[in-house]
Amino acid sequence: MLRSGLVFFFIFFSFKLYCQDIYIINGNNELKTLDANFAVSDLFQINISQAGQVIDLAITPSGKLYGVTGSLKIIEINPDSASFSVIKTLPAGANYPGMVANYSNELILAKQFQRELYSYNFDTDSLDLIEDSISTPGDFTYYEGNLLYPGLFNDYIKSFDGTKIKNVGCSVPLIYTFYNVFDSCGVNNIYAID
Repeated sequence: MLRSGLVFFFIFFSFKLYCQDIYIINGNNELKTLDANFAVSDLFQINISQAGQVIDLAITPSGKLYGVTGSLKIIEINPDSASFSVIKTLPAGANYPGMVANYSNELILAKQFQRELYSYNFDTDSLDLIEDSISTPGDFTYYEGNLLYPGLFNDYIKSFDGTKIKNVGCSVPLIYTFYNVFDSCGVNNIYAID
């Protein structure tokens, strides 16, 4: 009886929920969202003279939004209050073109052309060099626990599992941005944008 009740529940009460918006930022520092139907909504403009040009965005598993700027700052962005605050100044030397959040309460980012991968830990407010052989002109994302990114010369999509780097795909020229879109536990699509 219990089994037939569960089958009835799953057949008649199953549904698919799409609720993940993609945050985007343009060259004027205008923050926007792109929904599942590809409709764009304007949110607000981040002041370039205060924050710097936002180069990349990352969303933490808890839903907080962060940006990394050309002025070498990590900023926390609050779309609801149309505000931002600087949480960390980064070491000088080069821009940080890619940033991603993970489940260890960290932001992962790399210096462009410097082969330095950093971890910013929210709990300790520390920025640590975690790898000295990763460089990318573009973005990062996670897939099956591995860090994915376009290679330095944009020839391969690379994967880093914490110990070794391997090529996992050919990169169409000028791939700089990745987005993960989660439909369910079994489906995790990654979109690459040039």
